[in-house]
Amino acid sequence: MGTDLIMKEMEKLSENKKQEVFNFILFLKTRPDMTTTSGEVSGKHRSIIGRAKEKITMAPDFNDTPECFKEYV
Repeated sequence: MGTDLIMKEMEKLSENKKQEVFNFILFLKTRPDMTTTSGEVSGKHRSIIGRAKEKITMAPDFNDTPECFKEYV
């Protein structure tokens, strides 16, 4: 998308909306790039946001089938 097109559309916005766009640009700059070149979300950049960041742990046997379900697998 060209800068000229973005600027043309920005001129149509109110001052409040322009400030929102600017704030969003600043927000986007702080986020890690979570897409691959194909546009799909990359699993290796997965993050947890908020209060639980760095507090959530996964049990080592999370993917193992529980004993009570082994007969169904």
